[in-house]
Amino acid sequence: MIYCRDYMVEREVETKNLEIVLSGFVAPPQPVVAMYPENRHLASKVRAFIDFVVEMFASSEVP
Repeated sequence: MIYCRDYMVEREVETKNLEIVLSGFVAPPQPVVAMYPENRHLASKVRAFIDFVVEMFASSEVP
């Protein structure tokens, strides 16, 4: 048994090489982490991207 994203095994499921056995299973949400060295100046592009991602996830409906 494996746990992976649908797109990773889509072709194998279509060709019947793999079978979905837990079709009703919903995986718990996974955290998103942004890591950068705190002792260096953070590039404005990186800061803008982090702010964008934080805002995007804050406004999404995640259970």
